[in-house]
Amino acid sequence: MAAQPLVRDSYVNPKYTYEVNTLGTINILNILRELNFIKSALIITTDKVYFNNNKKKNFKENDLLGGADPYSNSKSCAELAVNSYNQSFFKKKNIFVATARAGNVVGGGDFSKDRIIPDYFRSLLKNKEIVLRSPNSIRPWQHVLDPLYGYLLLLMKLYKKEKLGGISFNFGPNKSNNKSVNHVIDLINKDFNNSVKVIQKKNISKSYYESKILMLNSEKSKKILKWKSKYNLAQSIKLTSFWFKELISKKNKSILKVTQNQIRNYFN
Repeated sequence: MAAQPLVRDSYVNPKYTYEVNTLGTINILNILRELNFIKSALIITTDKVYFNNNKKKNFKENDLLGGADPYSNSKSCAELAVNSYNQSFFKKKNIFVATARAGNVVGGGDFSKDRIIPDYFRSLLKNKEIVLRSPNSIRPWQHVLDPLYGYLLLLMKLYKKEKLGGISFNFGPNKSNNKSVNHVIDLINKDFNNSVKVIQKKNISKSYYESKILMLNSEKSKKILKWKSKYNLAQSIKLTSFWFKELISKKNKSILKVTQNQIRNYFN
């Protein structure tokens, strides 16, 4: 999970992105190869590893890899490295390593730049407008607890050395959560009385490529791991809004409790 996770940053620092995401993964795999006491591991990549021609395809785990931008491509390379190490070394040592590809997550605690939810709250706190670079881009939105729960289920299977039918797993939301950036901002803005003015600018930057449509097929995770996305998009945004409302109003005093309660409620 220790990635350089931003598409735009990967255009600014492509070499660093590959060093972290590809070579960093290979470093971990090599440690697993050299040690004898770690028998299972999960490598988190991204839903952007697939070759995407924007044709409204729900990508399955065995679809062609080939991210176009340096971030996506560096993660595709990480996937290939995991497969190579599995075939070349780990099968012989009875080590179980898998990869996980999640959709676009929302939730409390994300403050990264160039991400739509953190950008919204920065605009809210500074009383500034938010500019949507790709308002019509469709993404598989989900609350962060959904894929995290899937990762835990997958790790338990790996630890027990159960057959998985392949090493890669998608963790995406239900089809109803595949919505545009503009739709997500409308939802969260309503939770804050439409306090942020939204400026939509199509194709604001032509200096880098980003896919317009991205959707996942998670039937494999549902069948083998008995996993499914628990929250719809409206619920995911409500939880995210509540977390940030508490952060803003209570000045960090109760935010740990809010986070713990959201985790407990998820499992209940």
